[in-house]
Amino acid sequence: SEYSGSFFRIKQYGKYGYANRIGKIYIQPVYEEGSLFANGQAIVKKDGKFGVIDFKNQFVIPAQYEKIETNSYSKIYSVTEKDN
Repeated sequence: SEYSGSFFRIKQYGKYGYANRIGKIYIQPVYEEGSLFANGQAIVKKDGKFGVIDFKNQFVIPAQYEKIETNSYSKIYSVTEKDN
């Protein structure tokens, strides 16, 4: 597991979620992929599509994209709707 932004990224049974420093799971491991939190948000993959969640596990960008990228210095996301 890796720590970032008040959460550890965890993996259970092949799915990703997030827990706090003492191990309490705050976001259940339901995601196929999950980035570390940056600027209060994490990129996750659900049902084959990427989206962005916040600390409350609310989607701030819906999980409907083929790809989402960002860098650790900004809050700007680049999304791809379909692979070309």
